[in-house]
Amino acid sequence: ASGQHGRVVTRVTVARDGSVRSVELDESSGRSAVDAAEIEAIRAGSPFPAIPANMPGDPIVLILRITY
Repeated sequence: ASGQHGRVVTRVTVARDGSVRSVELDESSGRSAVDAAEIEAIRAGSPFPAIPANMPGDPIVLILRITY
């Protein structure tokens, strides 16, 4: 809703082919609807581009801090 501020921190595990293996909430915004919308937005964006060959790891774990 308008005028609300906060931050959501998610841990996203991505396979080398760009598919999302898991999305976990590391830090809640304090609003369950916002948290759920953030997780759904990440899942809806999958698959992501493939991980570049020069980036090590399989899978890749990303920590996303989204401030709204």
